[in-house]
Amino acid sequence: MEHSEYEIGFLRLCRQTGQVEYLDFAITLALDLCKVGPTVADIKDGGGLHAVRVGYLLAGMADLYLETGRADLGQHLENLWTELAETRMYITGGMGSHGEHFSAEPFDLPHTQDDLHRTMGETCSSVAMIMFSWRMHSVTGSSRCFDVIETILYNHLLGALALDGLGCFYYNPLRVVGDQNSRTDHWHTPATTRCMLPELNGTSCCMPNFWRFLGALPECLFSCDEGGLFINLYTSSRVKQTLSDGRDVQLSIKTLYPHDGRIKVSFDADQPAHFKLRLRIPRWCTDATAAWPGRETITVDNDQYLVIDRLWKKGDQVELNLPMPPRMILPDQRVEANRGQAVFAKGPLLFCLETEADFPLERVRVDMTPKHVPERVTEERCPDELGGITQLHLPGRIDTQAVDLTLIPWSVRANRDPDGRWIIFLPQA
Repeated sequence: MEHSEYEIGFLRLCRQTGQVEYLDFAITLALDLCKVGPTVADIKDGGGLHAVRVGYLLAGMADLYLETGRADLGQHLENLWTELAETRMYITGGMGSHGEHFSAEPFDLPHTQDDLHRTMGETCSSVAMIMFSWRMHSVTGSSRCFDVIETILYNHLLGALALDGLGCFYYNPLRVVGDQNSRTDHWHTPATTRCMLPELNGTSCCMPNFWRFLGALPECLFSCDEGGLFINLYTSSRVKQTLSDGRDVQLSIKTLYPHDGRIKVSFDADQPAHFKLRLRIPRWCTDATAAWPGRETITVDNDQYLVIDRLWKKGDQVELNLPMPPRMILPDQRVEANRGQAVFAKGPLLFCLETEADFPLERVRVDMTPKHVPERVTEERCPDELGGITQLHLPGRIDTQAVDLTLIPWSVRANRDPDGRWIIFLPQA
């Protein structure tokens, strides 16, 4: 079988038809034609650690484990997910560091590569990691799974898509500087622009994968168990869910997230219902607060779900505030390419420096540490720029010359100049 994901398809055929032979065949594909061990290097997927295949294979195994409870399907999944998220994923959520493949070694995440047609961070591999992470949330209930999904969604994935939705990058290198004339994006030229419809890349998987994922995205916003409802991703939305004991849950969410961290959750059902409402507090937010009827504003811990277990009545509201001042991230120094560099962020959004080709991006330095950010970094809301963005302004220098740097969200890069350049890791002076 050339590409994993057959496992998910045959499992769904079993659910639809009731024919257990499809389930048995899906298990055969996962366990007999592929081999999964305790580490990423132990995976034998038929593609030499091909990042898309690995993600689909593990997503399929997680589905089969949830369906059957078989230990041989689920025994390594949690460790593998953690290893992928912590040692094989780029800061933007990109997956695959050597062409379309994972390195067998952890923390091997170069920012650029010499091959003219193969770089890193294939768009499809980020979809596969979201699919795997979503299922691991069903297995573990961990908020960390949706922290990873959020990072991928708002940075790598939407960053691959053109603002008009009509094209995307196949690969997503973190550092695009210097002469790009001989480079391609999987044979699309120029490499500094997305391949726009009706043209397609040499392999036409990215746009169909986007369409499929965007259609499934509402399924990620909420999840439930016997005790109640999880809110996993914040956006203005509505949900209606009947729990296993017949309780009706109807909620509406109002927010400008990810540009603003104020979130209002309202209970809209006519009949009161007692259930647990779980609100994800992202790892990046260290000053989250919440208030609800009968409870004044309190500070809540990050990197977990805030659990509110109570009787909800129509009109009850939770006001959640996730402050998102600009911050400076010092990435994992075990990644050689990251050393001596920093990334700037606001909430879940990562920011990059983008400019025309004659601006020497590779010579830019920033002379600050995280403690300097409140004094030296300012933000500016630009509703008419690139569909509505926030810009970050900070001091930098080129050699001995002081320069003012304007950073934009990574997700909107390469939408202004067909011959642009960009970097997300800024060297520290």
